[in-house]
Amino acid sequence: MSEQPVSPEQGPESATLDPLQQQIDPVTEATSAAKRIITDVEALPLAPVFSHANEGPFAPHDTIKQMYSEPHEVQIRDHRIAELEHEKRIDKLTGLPNKLAFDEELERRTTANQKLAVGVLDLTNFKAINDHYGHKVGDDVLWEVGKVMRGVIGSTRKTDFLAHLSGDEYAIIFDMTPHTRDTISPEDRVEAIRDHLIEHVGSYAQAAAFDQFGLNIAIGVALHASDHTLQETFDAADADMFRHKDEQHTE
Repeated sequence: MSEQPVSPEQGPESATLDPLQQQIDPVTEATSAAKRIITDVEALPLAPVFSHANEGPFAPHDTIKQMYSEPHEVQIRDHRIAELEHEKRIDKLTGLPNKLAFDEELERRTTANQKLAVGVLDLTNFKAINDHYGHKVGDDVLWEVGKVMRGVIGSTRKTDFLAHLSGDEYAIIFDMTPHTRDTISPEDRVEAIRDHLIEHVGSYAQAAAFDQFGLNIAIGVALHASDHTLQETFDAADADMFRHKDEQHTE
């Protein structure tokens, strides 16, 4: 038996396909196979039958055609694409939005001229825990800290946006729009959130016996001005975070 020629899809370059496309292709192949089944069934000499509603004759394969009609295929494909697009924006270590989601949300809000501030958060002495217990425990710490911060952020204003950027670095987009129900200014609200985050992460570290390593969180915040770029605002928040981190080390 002669060997079947290798298709281009089976070559080495297939490993470099976009991951999104790799997951969409099986859906496309399945729907193409369904179309071939429909074509084969249509070719059979089937006698017409009647529906119970007396709507006239139809062949059984009409039901198959309806199930795998073009709109249905598009619906399946679009649903899967939406799922994959969502997964692309979720960080696997923490379950929080990732850097891609953060960047897109920041761009969207500034385009809408929303008043905002950027917060940059970094765990202090996290490396000591990684070195002592290993990366599995370190990953657990990132998840738990993310959960603690999500609880603090979600309890104040739903329009604040928390994300995990990479390693032990997180970021927040603070909604600085004044609300009529607010009893304090947006700036004071952000300062209160900063204090609550440090308090709650410190409580978690103490409960998990990580306070012996000095685990806590340093937070830097910068208001976004219309004459600044997003990168300039982020850099200002990052610099503020390092100032707070240095203060923690000297305490």
